[in-house]
Amino acid sequence: RSTNLENFYKACDAAKARGVTIFTIAYEAPPGAAREMRRCASSEAHFFDASIGNIKEVYAAIASKINALRLIQ
Repeated sequence: RSTNLENFYKACDAAKARGVTIFTIAYEAPPGAAREMRRCASSEAHFFDASIGNIKEVYAAIASKINALRLIQ
């Protein structure tokens, strides 16, 4: 597990270093898994803690942020 988590973080860090924007969703995840996904996201604003009750809103928020990125860049 620790090797997998280390590799996950390395991949996240490498992508961010190349300017990739990373959105993560912890869908009904336990607290530990949610922390890992939060750590990988580009920022706190790119992390979403989702459940069946808000998953549509989460995807809408991500779509909105992606559209805003396209308009700016």
